[in-house]
Amino acid sequence: MPKKEALEKVKELVEEFNRNKDNFLAKDYLENHLEHHFVIPFLKALGWDIESKGIAPFLREVITQDRVQVGKTKKAPDYGFGLPGSEKRLFYLEAKAPSVKIKTDKDAAFQLRRYGCSGQTAVSLLFNFNELAIYDCTQKQNATSDAKL
Repeated sequence: MPKKEALEKVKELVEEFNRNKDNFLAKDYLENHLEHHFVIPFLKALGWDIESKGIAPFLREVITQDRVQVGKTKKAPDYGFGLPGSEKRLFYLEAKAPSVKIKTDKDAAFQLRRYGCSGQTAVSLLFNFNELAIYDCTQKQNATSDAKL
């Protein structure tokens, strides 16, 4: 997508969100609604190949419901981002419903930091289209760690 078209798409998404912000911030507006309505179109506008047709899942640029070993269990970050053809992840993105207060939600921050730390990414992102937080994932955290960046 050309830059001008991408910028226009992002602008449209932001305007739509702002026009209906009260509805999107309501507790009944779910994370999966946000992903389909805003996150996926936003990532596509930024140039990320979400579909990756014809490429083995583990070699895609963006892997939805990625897998990362956290302790003895496998967890699923919403999106894992890497270079095309590489199994190494550059970062994870965890989407949350817009009602989640990303700047203060310790559970969301801990979840994302565990993904990043276990997946050996330097940073990872929490995103709800209302807020974006970038977390340092180079040091282990615990469930009582502050959500602050």
